[in-house]
Amino acid sequence: MDSESKHTPGPWIVTPIAPGDNVGYAFRISREHAWSVASVANGAHGYAAIDNACLIAAAPDLKAACEAISMADNYDEIEAAKELALAALAKASGR
Repeated sequence: MDSESKHTPGPWIVTPIAPGDNVGYAFRISREHAWSVASVANGAHGYAAIDNACLIAAAPDLKAACEAISMADNYDEIEAAKELALAALAKASGR
């Protein structure tokens, strides 16, 4: 596995594309950056943009959790990896 990430580093946060906009969301690495990593609009079939945005924004956290789980060798490392995974799942769920 290639250990060097080629994606925009996290954490990513979800922000509305425009103030008061409920149509789409962008992913930024911080509120201070004016540029977006990507964006998502409300999809067909009733998929909510915010739900999709939360899942996508959690991608760097989920990747880090998977890497920690795959490298955990002892109880403390497993527990730490589990905490990373639980936090990433909560972020992906919009909590």
